[in-house]
Amino acid sequence: MTATPVLTAATPTIEVKGEPSGLLGASLEDLVVTETLEGLATCEARFRNVGAGNGDPDYLFFDGDVLDFGVDVRISTGAGEGTALVFSGNVTGLRAEFSGRNGATLTMLAEDRLQDLRMTRRTRSFEDMTDAAAFEQIASDHRLRAEIDLPGPTYRVIAQVDQSDLAFLRTRARRAGAEVWVRDDTLHVAARTTRRGERVVLGNQQNLLEASLFADLAAQRTEVQVHGWDPSTKERLDERATGDVVKAEASGDKVGPDVLERAFGRRVETIAHQVPLGPDEARALAKSQMLERARRFVTGEILAVGDARIAVGGTVDLSGVGAPFSGVYYVVEARHLFDLVGGYRTLAKVERGELTAT
Repeated sequence: MTATPVLTAATPTIEVKGEPSGLLGASLEDLVVTETLEGLATCEARFRNVGAGNGDPDYLFFDGDVLDFGVDVRISTGAGEGTALVFSGNVTGLRAEFSGRNGATLTMLAEDRLQDLRMTRRTRSFEDMTDAAAFEQIASDHRLRAEIDLPGPTYRVIAQVDQSDLAFLRTRARRAGAEVWVRDDTLHVAARTTRRGERVVLGNQQNLLEASLFADLAAQRTEVQVHGWDPSTKERLDERATGDVVKAEASGDKVGPDVLERAFGRRVETIAHQVPLGPDEARALAKSQMLERARRFVTGEILAVGDARIAVGGTVDLSGVGAPFSGVYYVVEARHLFDLVGGYRTLAKVERGELTAT
């Protein structure tokens, strides 16, 4: 939980086929690695593609020895304790560009192992299964190991209708209030409260370069209600969730639903387009919908000195940004940026369910 130094020498290290490539490192002009809550990390890296030849251009990477489709790529960056692996995946695209001013460049596009799921579309059903069991089957279909931490009811039928495996996985995980990611050959699905990332301390005018933080009541509700019909008991389903579900994650009483009620009174959201088939399913849906709203009471975008530990699933502790907005935020998107002008920086989107009490 210590801050990283403002000045870092953090040219990324690029491994191809399990070995560091000095040629790629020396030719790198800019790089963007992006990860979000829904999984499928991506990388876009642009390399100078002309060597010191005479006469015709001496292209460095067109022979496929270093960069080719499907090649394994791993990228690490940072300095000191802020050094970590920020991307592991495979090359899926190559873009060549030529100009008289900049010579020739080759841009590598890569995705992590979830691209296997993105490119597989099907219609099928999972019968008498929990979401966790269905996710384990999907992982097995793609030769991935599975670490699924997701309690939940057993459903009579879970239908995947003309969806990619990734779209289906994301939809079911979102409904259950869970997050999806992959590390090397392991598929992970877990609730936010059980995902344990690192915490990085960022101070305004120190290693925090810019910040835009926004508390907004527009999407907040004091209660979420879910109604349906239980075919087994022939009874109506009525489940609800209040701001209490987010207070377990907060340290004060200025959570979005409470602030909304004090400012404008009760505001109730009724979920009518979903079809829960039992009380457990309806209860889980009400809770996940309330949490999704309440967690986004305060959102922000920050730019920090490059730190590979700032990652989705981790937190940042902001100081020097005013009492209401100071404190711990959850990272929901991280972009690791490198170029020859600005060096290594980390851009992150963050959120939390409360303002700090003053």
